[in-house]
Amino acid sequence: MINKNDETIIYIDGMGYDGEGVGRLGGIPVFVPYAAKGDTALVKIVKK
Repeated sequence: MINKNDETIIYIDGMGYDGEGVGRLGGIPVFVPYAAKGDTALVKIVKK
C-alpha cells in the first residue's frame, strides 16, 4: 500500500503528456517531474 510521505526508489519507464516521467509502484503510476525514461529516481509520495 502506498501512503502519503512514503519514500521509495522507482524506475522511470515512460513519459506523461506534460513531459513528466512515469514509473510504477505496485502497478500504480507515479508521475515524476523532471525525470526521463530510463532514469531511476528516489521519490516522495506527496499526493495520493
